[in-house]
Amino acid sequence: LILFGAIGLSGVLVHLALLYGSLTLLGSGFNPAQTLAVIGAMAYNYTLNNRITYRDRRLVGWRWWTGLLSFMAVCSLGAIGNVGIGSLVYDQSHQWWLAGVAGALVGSIWNYVATSWLTWTKR
Repeated sequence: LILFGAIGLSGVLVHLALLYGSLTLLGSGFNPAQTLAVIGAMAYNYTLNNRITYRDRRLVGWRWWTGLLSFMAVCSLGAIGNVGIGSLVYDQSHQWWLAGVAGALVGSIWNYVATSWLTWTKR
């Protein structure tokens, strides 16, 4: 849980960087920028968790790709909550970074429990 949380925290930084870049460099609206940031952070978190947190169950080759799809599918519920909460916070505060953090925190526990059980289960 500690490693997953540490990687998740670094994923929040990736999320905020992607959100900021989408808003400022691409000129995206908040919802599309938040969605892009969520997808990018999920891929980042999956890669690091596969390498570090679940190194004893590391997925390689073709299983890396099926694991990524599994991780993204499982995290999609957290992602929906992320974008929804982030949008609510942004609509109220207009602080992109606060909305990004709030959204990222929403699905963290779900993502840990669900992905540890579904993505990295020993088969």
